[in-house]
Amino acid sequence: MIDFNIPTTHFQPFMNFTAAGVTHVGMVRKKNEDSFFCDMENCIYAVADGLGGLPFGDLASKAVVQYLELWTNARKNDDWEGIHWPTLMKEVNHQVIQTGQISAHGLGIGTTLSMGMIRNNNLEVSHIGDSRIYLVRSGKIEQITTDHTLETFARQQKQIPDNQEVPEHYKHTLTQCLGQRELIKPDFTEHRILSGDRLLFCSDGISGPVSEEEILRILTARNTPEATVEQLVQKTLDNGAPDNVTGIVLFAE
Repeated sequence: MIDFNIPTTHFQPFMNFTAAGVTHVGMVRKKNEDSFFCDMENCIYAVADGLGGLPFGDLASKAVVQYLELWTNARKNDDWEGIHWPTLMKEVNHQVIQTGQISAHGLGIGTTLSMGMIRNNNLEVSHIGDSRIYLVRSGKIEQITTDHTLETFARQQKQIPDNQEVPEHYKHTLTQCLGQRELIKPDFTEHRILSGDRLLFCSDGISGPVSEEEILRILTARNTPEATVEQLVQKTLDNGAPDNVTGIVLFAE
């Protein structure tokens, strides 16, 4: 568990942020293949979910966090201007590929990554896979990342009508991740953060078993970020937690 207050700095002059993160193995898995990253000084948050269908998913997600730690330490004396997020994602992907070549005997490893950095009260998102970032504002919840799954692809291509259910494996089969090939097409978006906003970075271990309505109810309760993320994890465990469970909750004030 990490719980911290993020001080006001030169790149976020108008708001303070409080956050808490937790990861849990869940009720079924024998190993936790999720990882998360919080840099409280530089307002960087990330959730990585190692692919269970490939070997060493835990190494894949940890490789992401280790690279982000090295990257932030190398930039700590900079002003954080001029970051090229596609280049960073390319570098992280290469690190995961190299880790797979060394540790997985050429079989390859994979992981999702949903990452955000707050600068000047803007959330800059880099995302690949099916981990998610939710934004809660004025009593409404919005998923601000797109799931890179076979279901999303099929619906975007109009292969399946929006009101038609898909086979279960469509929801869990990724069309993109880190670690499998050098050519990737992550999503990059930017979102203005307002006072009172609440954010959730999570693996599908939360977004699968817990409905958006329940996530909204928990995120809008009068609680601290630590209590909020603990409630989300507990709700997931109550619902069976078939996968690893990881979340970061962020409050803007």
